[in-house]
Amino acid sequence: MSILSKQACKFLATLSIVAGLALPGPAEAEMERPMMIDVMTAGAVPDDGQDDTLAVLAAFEKCKAEKARGVVFPKGRYDFHEGANPQSPRMSLPISDMHGIVIDGQGSKLIFHGITGCFGFGNCSELTVQHLTIDWERPPFSVGVIIAVDDEHFDVEVFPEYPVQGGEPVQALMDYEPDTRLPCRHGADVYCLEEPMKTELIAPQVLRVRPPFKIRPLTVGKWAVLRHQVYAYNAFMAHRCRNVTFHDIAVHTCPGMVFVGLNSENITLDRCTVQPTPGTRRPISATADGSHFGGCTGDIIIRNCLFDGQGDDAINLKSGLFLNIEEIVDERTVLARHNLNMASMPDPGDIMELTPQETLIAYGTVKVASAAMEPDGHTHRVVFEDPMPDTVKCGHMLANASKLPRARITNSTFRRNRARGMLIQIRDAVVEDCTFEDITSAGVLIITETVHF
Repeated sequence: MSILSKQACKFLATLSIVAGLALPGPAEAEMERPMMIDVMTAGAVPDDGQDDTLAVLAAFEKCKAEKARGVVFPKGRYDFHEGANPQSPRMSLPISDMHGIVIDGQGSKLIFHGITGCFGFGNCSELTVQHLTIDWERPPFSVGVIIAVDDEHFDVEVFPEYPVQGGEPVQALMDYEPDTRLPCRHGADVYCLEEPMKTELIAPQVLRVRPPFKIRPLTVGKWAVLRHQVYAYNAFMAHRCRNVTFHDIAVHTCPGMVFVGLNSENITLDRCTVQPTPGTRRPISATADGSHFGGCTGDIIIRNCLFDGQGDDAINLKSGLFLNIEEIVDERTVLARHNLNMASMPDPGDIMELTPQETLIAYGTVKVASAAMEPDGHTHRVVFEDPMPDTVKCGHMLANASKLPRARITNSTFRRNRARGMLIQIRDAVVEDCTFEDITSAGVLIITETVHF
């Protein structure tokens, strides 16, 4: 074995130091990233009452271009109006392909106007959103006292903080007790998503509401909560994202769901609050779910959170939806549909379990080669890598065994909402140290949604 000379050792040591300087490690590279992008530098002005949509979008583009560490909102009020982002009519702040960033509200209030979603994250990773409040200037629902009831209509004297002009659609109706602000026992729970109830103004702030079908009798003197928009415009949407954390977030309302994760991996809600705006006559918060996770993987962690007054479930956890096989095209191809015509497209490589409706006991598995939606918008054409078992039949179910997250829900409170505290439709969930109060259905409902919901 040869022995290095002192000169050779010195040379190698010097070479190592130079190489270390030339090739910085991950910590050094992170230090070289630009600091946070202040939305004010992109033109947003807090507390001026003007729309900040385009300025905030410009701040995110600057963050992406400069590979900065994130975007910061100096504490204040920022306003976002429906239609202010012409490239995205359904979502005010669509954000895609951003990685390793923090969105820090520093205690700011983001106030939205009209029917629009808030943040839509697509293909993002290592993302943290923290320290901000979301609310609506005029919420996507109206509240008032029922003053007259007829066979074909009812009249509501709407509170002045919910200005109405007549013609507002009503997609959902519930009646509430004025003293407790809780839903009436055995009261109305009416959905008209496809054909909303029509309204007309018969006196200042008095709406005549006409349901398209006969509903349960209402009681004069009770409160009516008229949801003008129920679904589709969410506060936070994470689609095909990875490692997303929401910390210290408060959402008082939105025309849809609050936290939505679709086909994403590892989502955490920590110290998040969904509740009606304090000090107001708002009996509900979000018009739909407080949180909703579908087709996710990894860990769904919800801790130290409050869910209060949503128009639907506080938490809905589900794998990829069960698809009913309607046609066997060939030995490797099926046409399948969800019972409520919802989309649940598997990805290539996903493992699908084959089960009968009656038992849901898997008798075989197949790996997806490709999947596409048929022109009707709800039938899935799924092609497998290998032939299916001979026992497969029309009416059997496809269950996506690759979209099964683990859920850990701890130290959280669920109260005063319509439907369930939690709707659990996955295989690995632990609920600990949680409180349930004044929920219209089960605190925790464990089901498998196949043929019926």
